[in-house]
Amino acid sequence: MRFLNIQNVPASRYNSPKLQCSPVTLRDGTKAYAKINLLSELAKRPTNEVLTFIPLFTRDTFRTAPDGVYTWILSDKGFFANKVHSILELGTLHLNLAEHTAASYIYGAGECGKMGGTLEYNTLSGSFMVPLIRKYSNNVDLDERVHSTIEHMFGAMGFETIIRVEKTLIDKERMPLTEDELAMYVRAGYTVYLYDRETTCNNKDKLRIEAELRAKTAALKFFKKDTEQYRKAENYIQTLQTELETVKGYVPKLYKGGTRKRRRALNYRK
Repeated sequence: MRFLNIQNVPASRYNSPKLQCSPVTLRDGTKAYAKINLLSELAKRPTNEVLTFIPLFTRDTFRTAPDGVYTWILSDKGFFANKVHSILELGTLHLNLAEHTAASYIYGAGECGKMGGTLEYNTLSGSFMVPLIRKYSNNVDLDERVHSTIEHMFGAMGFETIIRVEKTLIDKERMPLTEDELAMYVRAGYTVYLYDRETTCNNKDKLRIEAELRAKTAALKFFKKDTEQYRKAENYIQTLQTELETVKGYVPKLYKGGTRKRRRALNYRK
């Protein structure tokens, strides 16, 4: 069954993280919020060129892959899996896997967690499996055949214990963003900026102040000039304008992926 014509999907859409402004604790204890930008020259390149820094595992190599959480697909090109580093899922979405491997037909997709010979898996792929599950939600026989095929596939890879789960294996608590992951993206050509606050990172501070400034300015006409109320409102508007300029002028730290020693030598700036 053909779910999506992968070839018509813009590559740059899947070369960026699933989320932005995720919290990260650096090795020196500094806490920040990271925004990862895709350089324009990278956006013009196909996904399978940009994401070469993320290893692909196949049916033959997955059993000996490092333990951890993976996204996987089974397509007309075969079985492929990517190790997921964090909730950002940069380069490890199911659509990433499909485009990276030039797949056109997807037969199964989900997440799995491997620990030695034990494997937990699900079919929670919002891109491919959820539409199918909704369409055939009442077909118990089809559901059993799909999962029987998937479990036989994992068994043939050498896993002794295979457990089907109905929950996601990727969440913020279990898979936080790390400095090592940020350094990996920098080495691959991405630009990483670090912000002191989440509201500054996602621009909520700027939007909030602008909205309040518009409201207070509009309300000013209801006060008579040279009254205490008018002066208070005017002073508050000036305070908001100053605060807005501070937010607009905020320059995040540019993370360059150096060691602690190099960071002390101002390898990232404010």
